[in-house]
Amino acid sequence: MIRYLKRGKDVQVRAEDDAKVRATVEGIIKSVEARGDAAVRDYSKQFDN
Repeated sequence: MIRYLKRGKDVQVRAEDDAKVRATVEGIIKSVEARGDAAVRDYSKQFDN
């Protein structure tokens, strides 16, 4: 008998998560396009600390 210890997220939840990630990445790209190296330095501080 198969017993699952963990189940994956359903399709709707995955789609919502993907949309959030896409919006975040698009925002970062727009910021880098607009602010250039200053934005890259800010994101480096934020993400890499």
